Amino acid sequence: MGSWRERWGLDAAVGYSLLARGWQFLAGPVSLVLIAHYFSPETQGFFYTFASLMGLQILFEMGLHTVVINMASHEWARIRWVPSLGWQGDPEAGQRLFGFGRQVAVWYLAASVLFGVGIGGGGVWLLGRPEVPLAEWLGPWVALVLLTGLQLWTMPLVSLLEGCDQVAQVQRLRAGQAILGNLAVWAVILGGGGLWAAVASAGVKLLCELALIAHYRDFFRPFVARRSSTAAGVDWRTEVWPLQWSIACHSVLQYLAFFMFSPVLFYYHGPQLAGQMGMTWTILTTMQYAAFSWVQTRTPRFGMWIAAREFAELDRVFSRMASIASAVLVMGAASLCGLVAVLPMLPWAWGPSLSERLLPWGATCLFASSVCLIGVFQCVVTYLLAHKRNPLLPVSVVGNSLIVAGVMLGGATYGAEGAGVALLSVLAIWTVPAALWIGYRCRREWHQS
Repeated sequence: MGSWRERWGLDAAVGYSLLARGWQFLAGPVSLVLIAHYFSPETQGFFYTFASLMGLQILFEMGLHTVVINMASHEWARIRWVPSLGWQGDPEAGQRLFGFGRQVAVWYLAASVLFGVGIGGGGVWLLGRPEVPLAEWLGPWVALVLLTGLQLWTMPLVSLLEGCDQVAQVQRLRAGQAILGNLAVWAVILGGGGLWAAVASAGVKLLCELALIAHYRDFFRPFVARRSSTAAGVDWRTEVWPLQWSIACHSVLQYLAFFMFSPVLFYYHGPQLAGQMGMTWTILTTMQYAAFSWVQTRTPRFGMWIAAREFAELDRVFSRMASIASAVLVMGAASLCGLVAVLPMLPWAWGPSLSERLLPWGATCLFASSVCLIGVFQCVVTYLLAHKRNPLLPVSVVGNSLIVAGVMLGGATYGAEGAGVALLSVLAIWTVPAALWIGYRCRREWHQS
């Protein structure tokens, strides 16, 4: 059994991550049925558009959580935290980490406030439609923005834990959030709460993160201790900002390219098509994140191996994990395409009914193929960012700009099929080939130097 787990790259962190994604995959059909039964097509459109707009928090945190994980992992190579003994190892690395943590906390506090004001007001403007009474969505929207803003403030603390190789504990948190969040959503939907289901999910996620932070209060104590000097901390201008601004550009454009389908279709074609797009994309991204678990949970170790210049071990583990992740994602995407093709032909009433809440087979295949390519791109990005460098920014700027333009034009004119063709074309012709070539070249140059 141990050999089997080693062959497939399974450890506690991957196990918890797969539990979270597996639960989401199994719970997804339940949510789909409940939403299809209890929500009108218009309410479904609002529900998934809420989720898409919450992703705009990336405009305010500017991809800093990725920087936090990679920066912390490089310092973690020289220090350790033992619950019974406290922090041990190189004092300079500890001071750098503690000072960096304080800087990050201030950044996220400002980001959470700006998020609440900017996204809250912008959402009221976008979601307001004459045919839908304001009272049906305004209250849930305001509560969701407030809870998500608070969760944005807790994000760097969880990222610090993940960067310091507490990956299994963080993934256990994610699994708990997934399970409890779904249970809360189902309870509110069954109780007739409508859009308040999104608020319940956000509230559960926030409470889970606060519980984890409280559990690690001894870990975080040096980050707030007055005696911990910031003089030896990380220089934000020279060490953090060069990586952060490039990741911010990449993340913002990636969001606009990959997660604006529902808002665009909502604006041009109404809530019903936006709801179909949101439901289909949710299933696909759940598969994508599940497959990516094999690579994502190794990110702190990648940074540690790079800091120790153990490049052979880095490449060996990354190649295995990326191959497993890609294979799992392809199988999942193909299964969804098959399911969408079969649903309308089922003899039970729920089959055709559920099919009407998903995109048609052709559009689903376009987006499923795109998700497989996005998974490859994610693996390359993770490998390069572990070196605290981001040479893929030009690729991301060009590719994601083309995707945004294509989705806007194609989505406005041809609906989901137009947006899917634009996405798949740019990924297959430019983004993935360019990323693979740059990744190969940088690996050779960086490791030889």
